[in-house]
Amino acid sequence: SDEKWASFNNEGFSYGKQTKSLRNTNPVNPYAPNQLGFVTYYAMTSIEEDRAEVFACLMQKNHRDLIEKWMQKDPALKKKIEAMKNFAAEYNYEMDEGYWE
Repeated sequence: SDEKWASFNNEGFSYGKQTKSLRNTNPVNPYAPNQLGFVTYYAMTSIEEDRAEVFACLMQKNHRDLIEKWMQKDPALKKKIEAMKNFAAEYNYEMDEGYWE
């Protein structure tokens, strides 16, 4: 649910509030947001985009390796990655733990 996903975020975070400042920052590396719990700056715009960005990163081996490294020091991101993997496994039994190796 949206509420459960949002509960993974760090206290005080609200989607979309950073949108204007994100447009102005023009980050050099979109895969290194300064906010824990997110895989890209774009993921901070809405809960739907947050989920989509986590899934997109998981589906690309080089990005998956990167965000799985990040999650070791980011409990919020770890919860999101685990939730997305569990969601995928519910809809496709082949996407079990072995799928992500």
